[in-house]
Amino acid sequence: MSTCHSYAALHSLTLCFGLWLLACSKPTSGFPVCLVTNPGFADCDPTANTSTYKGYDVDLVRWAAEEIGWKEMPGPPGPNDTHPLDSFYFVCGTRRVAATVDILISNNTFNVCGIGAGAFTISKARIDIGARFSYPYFRTGLGIMASGSQQVTYSPWAFLKPFHYSIWVAMLLTVLFVPGLVWLVENLVRNGSVPCGLNSLHEWRHASYTTILSVFNLDVLAVLSLPAQIIIITFLFLNLVMVSTYTANLAAALTNQAAQSGINSVSDLRARNVAAHALYVERLRKNDFISASPLTWNGSQTFLEVSDKLNKGQLDAYIFDKPILEWWMGYYDKDCSLKFVGDYIEPFDYGISFHKDMPQRMVDDFNKQVLVAQSSKVL
Repeated sequence: MSTCHSYAALHSLTLCFGLWLLACSKPTSGFPVCLVTNPGFADCDPTANTSTYKGYDVDLVRWAAEEIGWKEMPGPPGPNDTHPLDSFYFVCGTRRVAATVDILISNNTFNVCGIGAGAFTISKARIDIGARFSYPYFRTGLGIMASGSQQVTYSPWAFLKPFHYSIWVAMLLTVLFVPGLVWLVENLVRNGSVPCGLNSLHEWRHASYTTILSVFNLDVLAVLSLPAQIIIITFLFLNLVMVSTYTANLAAALTNQAAQSGINSVSDLRARNVAAHALYVERLRKNDFISASPLTWNGSQTFLEVSDKLNKGQLDAYIFDKPILEWWMGYYDKDCSLKFVGDYIEPFDYGISFHKDMPQRMVDDFNKQVLVAQSSKVL
């Protein structure tokens, strides 16, 4: 009998100890919802009252919490305050999404961030490192921001570009040489000699002038000897080839210059100076063959830096979440110097991120409300 009592006492003691550990392992004074400032999704001021916080994610958390029965606190609880686990309060910090995710997947940080909100991209890379997300609530993709005021500038010497300088020299020498050759051959064949004197110099100059006019179909060379006629025909054929080649090369050069000056599609980004958020660099390389330099997003500071480089031609394009770029473009780009290329690429979803220690029942409750909000057109 005493043995049974001993086992019962030991079992009760073990159960109490387990319950004590469970209670100690989870906070009993509510949890913080860490907001990452992204206009339109989470707008907040750390110095202002949490009731002024607004945005897509803030409204979603508040709506779901009200439906579930979670209680919003006006701020962090005091050292002696005790609240149920399903109480929460908003925290407006300076951390970006990546830094907040690092906290959410770390041990013993539930009291730092229980939930992360503010345009958190759901990605395989983040899930692989242990990040937990709600059901997607916003479908979007990457926007390609480029300069919208790129002007095509042409050099006054652009007409010389179709040919190498050696070709121009050869053409000039040919124009000077052929008239003299025609005059020389014509006199040798017809008269058997080459006249020497002041009159002959005048005849040679006239022959040169007439030959040049014949190139533009403004005169006809009146030569009678067959060798001179063959020379003229060969010369005119050569001019026809050179004019055709020049026209084609000039058109190609000007077209290429105009095409290279702007970005009109994703394919134009290949082999160009492109920057993107570090999270998307590898994805762009694999899926779109775009080699982008990583440039971490830090809000308005990054937007102003990127827009300045785009307008100065130091950067061809910047790739980041389109809705966030759209907001900052509308706020800062008053002269419409920037543009989006197409709609968006590489579609992805936004979700609310949960701490690794968040009880699964609370995550399930929140996900249920996301589905309810979508089906009832609250979202």
